[in-house]
Amino acid sequence: MQLARAERLRRRWAARGNPPCTHPNLDKEYYLSSDTGDYVCTTCGKAGFGPDWPQQDEEKRINAAD
Repeated sequence: MQLARAERLRRRWAARGNPPCTHPNLDKEYYLSSDTGDYVCTTCGKAGFGPDWPQQDEEKRINAAD
């Protein structure tokens, strides 16, 4: 997914009030033809490094709650 498309997704998601997202599908993020190293949620547009960032975010959230 191109970076510009991910930014549009993020703006639309924010306009909906940033509801929770489980990040069910991820695409590699590209800027023009260069791979950025990030993966973008195709639902909300959130990006993170590597294909397993949603699981890492969830683990951090759980550990912070303990």
